[in-house]
Amino acid sequence: MDIWLYEFDRGEKTQLLQDTMLNNMHVYGMGLCVLASRYMKDNAGDKSHPRTLHQPDKLQQYMSQFYEKLVFVNKKPDHFEFEDIHTLICSIQLHFEEMYEKKTDQDSKKTTFRCAIDMQNTCILLIAQLGHWLSVKYKERAKKTGEENKNPTGRGEGNIVCPAVECPEMNMPEAALKGFVDMDHDGFCALRIDALTFLLDSLHSMLSLHKLMMNAQYVERGKELIEVNGHHKEASAEVFFSLSMTADCMPGSIVQYAHKFAYLFHSISQVVYYNFPTYNRQRQLNIVELQKENVSCINLLPLLTELRPDIPFACEHTGAGFKPYHSTNKWSWVLWAHYVFLVDAEMNVYMADDIRTLLHLLHDNM
Repeated sequence: MDIWLYEFDRGEKTQLLQDTMLNNMHVYGMGLCVLASRYMKDNAGDKSHPRTLHQPDKLQQYMSQFYEKLVFVNKKPDHFEFEDIHTLICSIQLHFEEMYEKKTDQDSKKTTFRCAIDMQNTCILLIAQLGHWLSVKYKERAKKTGEENKNPTGRGEGNIVCPAVECPEMNMPEAALKGFVDMDHDGFCALRIDALTFLLDSLHSMLSLHKLMMNAQYVERGKELIEVNGHHKEASAEVFFSLSMTADCMPGSIVQYAHKFAYLFHSISQVVYYNFPTYNRQRQLNIVELQKENVSCINLLPLLTELRPDIPFACEHTGAGFKPYHSTNKWSWVLWAHYVFLVDAEMNVYMADDIRTLLHLLHDNM
């Protein structure tokens, strides 16, 4: 799993492969889905196994209080249709930030992120179910195309049969009509690869961000904060608009759009307005507000890129969490959803209430 998350770039441009746009992350991810599915099935009889699908309460256990909010079907996980999996992953994606909070342990005084659900095990279970649907072909019973009606006039033979109208769409399963599966000439259905890659983009992004958050080291403020000035704000105006729109995108939604519309994607504004048609841009704070302590990291990061232009910043579609990218930069900012981290070349992750505090790490490690 870690190899998939750290060694494969979700933002890599897709190429046409078997009539579908794929990149290396998708290809490796599909193999991972199939392996996870087989692994789950091999251990299905072992009720003590931590991730067996045999126990119907596992998903509810993993998702805790979010289960009733995000799961809309009353089925065991191993009975989920592909549409059920699709809906659940999209629901987690939409409510991702609600599941996390920063907490300080009373004994160790250590500040960390806590997740309200078992994100990793939930995603692994869903990946295994995707592997099941990727591995099978199935055939649904044909729908009835005619029905018997009584003769409304009461004359003649009594009952008549309305002639069936031959229409291919009437015999197509609902999943095919919704674009989740393809149906061949013999009526067998198989999962559409583009429907799968859409979910792999989401899972890869959410799990990678989850890993960064769980590994983030909290940095206490120990020195005076670096001052920002009006010219930093003015010079970073365009960067602020771009980064603020990026922050307002759900984890995974940028790469989903970039891969779905591979030949059209050129601006982050396309993504945010595609997902939120009535979206209103954020407005930058005035300089007095920006000079206060614990200002929003989304408002402050553009100014810090002017203070330290030698430190690049990465988002989910430009290398965030991708180990080869971070290894080429001594330090790099990561903006992902409404979180900002400072990451070094060894993939150590740092966070702070005021991200200006993190700049002191640069001098301490020179």
